[in-house]
Order: sequence, then structure tokens, then C-alpha cells
Amino acid sequence: MELAPSRIEKALRLPLAALPFGGIVLELLDLAHEQYDSAIAQTVGEIIAGTGAELLTQRIRDDPEVRATVIEALSAAGRTGLEAKRRALSKLVTAAILDDARVDEAQLLILALRDLEGPHIRALTRAARAQGVDVTSWGESRNKERSSVVTTVDAVLAAEPTAVIATLLRTGAITQDGMTYATLRANRVTDFGIALLDYLVECEPGHTRATRPGR
Repeated sequence: MELAPSRIEKALRLPLAALPFGGIVLELLDLAHEQYDSAIAQTVGEIIAGTGAELLTQRIRDDPEVRATVIEALSAAGRTGLEAKRRALSKLVTAAILDDARVDEAQLLILALRDLEGPHIRALTRAARAQGVDVTSWGESRNKERSSVVTTVDAVLAAEPTAVIATLLRTGAITQDGMTYATLRANRVTDFGIALLDYLVECEPGHTRATRPGR
């Protein structure tokens, strides 16, 4: 799972080093590789702590779906800067390793989380709050300036960037009742979207909210 330098990156290293600011660019590239490897190593350690190395190895060896799920989760964990997302990916893989009945759920949630970063999750949090869902942690401090008189879910989502809405619709986190997709509008956070937020809130460092049943 190591993020190996691409052929283009290797070819550019020498000319970059000769430029006035080339050293900074190279440092950033090295930092990116280091962060990727560190995040994956930490995630693997958490999975092994929850499943045991022997069971993890057996499940990866014997079940191609589990193997693909683990690879997808580790790749996403290495590329995100959100600790809650990385921990949620680790938790989902652990659940799939321990219980074959959780594999389908884990696959769907991991594929959705792969495409969701801070802007999407904060938008989903605002919409969930407007829907009356108890979201007590994720994005609280960053959203103070966005608190307004708008309380309906469709109005909250209408204020979000189109790219954010498109991704949330595609991942199944939000929907439009009536299944009218002529425009990128939505008026409800789905149960799947709430499940995503549950995992993120529960995996946020220092969270205090009680875990919902079934998590």
C-alpha cells in the first residue's frame, strides 16, 4: 500500500531541485508520502488490535471481497486529512473481518467515505441538524458562522455548493423525496447518510456522545 513515487515525479525531482523553490516542492512531496504511509500503518495497527493478525490474514486470503474492502479502506485512510474518517474506515474494516454479515454494509460505507471530505461532511451535518438528528460533535466549531434562521433541510442544502450536493447525492447520503433528479436539489438526509455521520462522530477524537444501537 505504499504510495510509491510516480515515474513523472521521479523524472521531475532533479530539475525541481535546481529551481529556487524546488526544495520546498520536494519537501511537500516527501511529506505527502510520509503522511500516507503513517496513516496506513496506524490504520492497520488498529485493525489488527481489533481482529488479531491471524484472523485478518485468513479473511484477506480466503475472501476476495474482504480483501478488496480492506485495500479500498486503507487507500482512503492514507489520503484523508480527517482523523475521524480514518478511524471510521478502521472500525468498518474491523467489523467486516469479525462478522461476515457486516461485509456488505462495510463495503457501501467505505465506498461512500472514500469520496467524502470536510466540505461534504460539514454540509451533511448541517442538513442532519435541520432534520432534527442529534449530531453533537462533527464540525461544531467550524459551523458557528453558518447558523442562521434557515431550518428546513432543502433550504440548508440549497445553500451548499453544487459539487458538494452532487457528491452527497451520488453516495446516497441525501435524497430528494419523489425521486425527481432533474435538478441537483435534495430535501432529506437518508438513513445511510445518518449512519455515515454516526461512524464519523463516534470516531472523532474526544467524542462524548453515546453510540447508537447497532454500531
